[in-house]
Amino acid sequence: MARNDLTNAEKMAHTYNAFFNEYHSNSPAMYDLVRRRYAGVMSKHMPGDRTARLLDIGCGTGFFLNFALRSGFTNVCGIDLSPGQVEAARKACPGAQVQQAEALEYLGSRKEQFDFISMNHMLEHVPKSDVPELLAAVRDALTPGGRLAITVPNGEHLLAPRTRYRDFTHEISYTVPSLIQLLGNAGFDKPSFFDDNPRIRLLAYVRIFLERWLHRGLYRLCGLPAPKVTTPGLVTVADKPTDSVGK
Repeated sequence: MARNDLTNAEKMAHTYNAFFNEYHSNSPAMYDLVRRRYAGVMSKHMPGDRTARLLDIGCGTGFFLNFALRSGFTNVCGIDLSPGQVEAARKACPGAQVQQAEALEYLGSRKEQFDFISMNHMLEHVPKSDVPELLAAVRDALTPGGRLAITVPNGEHLLAPRTRYRDFTHEISYTVPSLIQLLGNAGFDKPSFFDDNPRIRLLAYVRIFLERWLHRGLYRLCGLPAPKVTTPGLVTVADKPTDSVGK
């Protein structure tokens, strides 16, 4: 297909794919490193039942899918707009069902089919006007009591502008207050927020301490309350209400 025949979303997917390939590696060592990071950050938020149905939206080359499979989950699905990244994910994660698909279209035909849905550094690529509809579709695709886990750039981090504008396909950054607004409007229970540092090394503890100290000092100097999360990434977990059957 010629580039002029692509939709804007597909063109952005190609743009991000080029950016990703320039700054990231798909080596086995990288998959193992990211798996250990996810184990430190995400494991406690995931279902205890290893047959739970998992979906990763914007799965990229399959880092989260690899982590889920290596953690013993057997019903793992992923979708992404980029054909190159889907191909890489299928190669790296043969035990997962990976499709090239647009999220809203995919979710629309899968009401209450998933127990856990993740979006890892995906939501910041979605145009702001489309985010409420996407989150509503995610909610509908979850079973009652199902869980959504989101990781996005932290808009309250002191280096947030660098993250926001380093990648042209980034549309927006998020904060704890903005995610409370969004998820509440989408019908989720009150969300919880966590840092994205897995603490797999002593250096991680030192970094978190220094980041918190620096952020609290500078925010207070400006007369502002310190942010709840002070790492570059913001992890958000929210559940679909258990009384949402048929809604």
